[in-house]
Amino acid sequence: MVKNNKKNFIHKKPLLLAPAGDFTSLRAAISAGADEIYFGIKGLNMRAGAKNFYEKDIKKNRKNMS
Repeated sequence: MVKNNKKNFIHKKPLLLAPAGDFTSLRAAISAGADEIYFGIKGLNMRAGAKNFYEKDIKKNRKNMS
């Protein structure tokens, strides 16, 4: 929240944050209008057993995410 000059609070629109465990869910989040998307990258994620992307996949598909 941000304060205005009248010391009232102005509420900002909440952002839609979506998880993506694979490219199907990544594309679905983008199509659904997610403002932000989070995902893990193999070797850089604390959840080793979770579905993760590989760094090379992210670099290869950056066009789809912008």
